[in-house]
Amino acid sequence: MRLTLERFGGIAALRAKPLILDTSDLPQAQADQLESLAQRVLDEGAAPTKKATPKPDAMSYELTIEASKQRKAIAFDSAQASESLRELLKAMRAANGST
Repeated sequence: MRLTLERFGGIAALRAKPLILDTSDLPQAQADQLESLAQRVLDEGAAPTKKATPKPDAMSYELTIEASKQRKAIAFDSAQASESLRELLKAMRAANGST
């Protein structure tokens, strides 16, 4: 499974380097955790939990989940993210060694 998180926006409208993880490159326990969380996000339909009021200079995100023959891109901001999506992002950052 391949997970790609793109971040853009903020004060200078920057586009940060994407965080790309391939679970086949990770230790088995970490790969299993990420794949389980990603599947939960996919099963939920990945719809934002609520509509956010547009905020100037806010960060926006796009998460792409690629598994087997399935590819799903989810656009959101932090105020819209479901609990499952937040857990997945936290696990992705931990797997990458960032916070």
